[in-house]
Amino acid sequence: MESITIIKSLFENFSQGNLEGIRNLWDENAVIEFPFAKAPEHKGEVGSVTAMMIAYSDVVDSRIEGKDNIMAFWKASVAGTNGGVMHYDFIESMQDNEWCVVRGRGEFKTVDGHDYNNEYCFMVQVRNGKILHFYEYSNPLVTLASFEIV
Repeated sequence: MESITIIKSLFENFSQGNLEGIRNLWDENAVIEFPFAKAPEHKGEVGSVTAMMIAYSDVVDSRIEGKDNIMAFWKASVAGTNGGVMHYDFIESMQDNEWCVVRGRGEFKTVDGHDYNNEYCFMVQVRNGKILHFYEYSNPLVTLASFEIV
């Protein structure tokens, strides 16, 4: 199965709130990385944006390893939605061998009724029909505002 098909299946399973379907797409040794969740290094006084990024790094690990840990993360993420579903739309994609890059949009309502609307860029490695490495780039400030973290 080509990598774009796997990612489309991942999005469809999120849209249906199907955690078992999501689980079946991941390799046992898969890794998710959220590069924008790393706490910024700063010197001196902390400005408001830096403070927000530090808050984001406190609630989102920058790296999650192993299928069981990844599923614990997704289960908690789905639990933060109103109705247990996240809707994703593809904007564009490209692939080469095991890797694909997908630009998409995600939206849902949080359990507190707030709108979450964010755009993403995913860089994903698929091997033997399973997601092996998953990089997610999105605007963490949208996450913070939607979930009233800061």
